[in-house]
Amino acid sequence: LLLSAQRRRRISAEKRLDLAEAASALRLRVDREPVAIRELDGLASRHGLTAYDATYLELALRLGLPLITQDAALKAAMVQAGVTGLNWTSEPPPARSATRQSSASTAPSTPHRAPAPSKSARRRPG
Repeated sequence: LLLSAQRRRRISAEKRLDLAEAASALRLRVDREPVAIRELDGLASRHGLTAYDATYLELALRLGLPLITQDAALKAAMVQAGVTGLNWTSEPPPARSATRQSSASTAPSTPHRAPAPSKSARRRPG
C-alpha cells in the first residue's frame, strides 16, 4: 500500500519509511467474524460504496469503532450511518520507545484500525 503510494508520487521514499515504522508500532488485530454478503451489499447499495469500503463501514458499525479515511464517499456514508470519524493528519504518530513496545507486546490486544486505503490503492482486508 505504501509502496504503491510512493510509486504514484503521493509520498516520498522517506515518508513511506516513516509511515511503515509508525504502522509497525500498532497492535493490529484481524477480525475473523463472518459477515453476510447481503449485509455488505445492502451497505454498499444504500451508501453508494464499493464492496471494499462497505466492509470497513460494517466493521465500524459492528464493533463501534471510529474510522479514518480520505475517501469522500466513505466519509459521507460514515456520517449517514453515525460512525465516528477521526481527523486525518499527514504526519505519522510518534514511534514508541523500546521500553513501551516491549511492555505493550504483553498487554492484551485492543482493536486498532489503520487508515482505509484510497480507491486507487486497494488491498483486500486481511
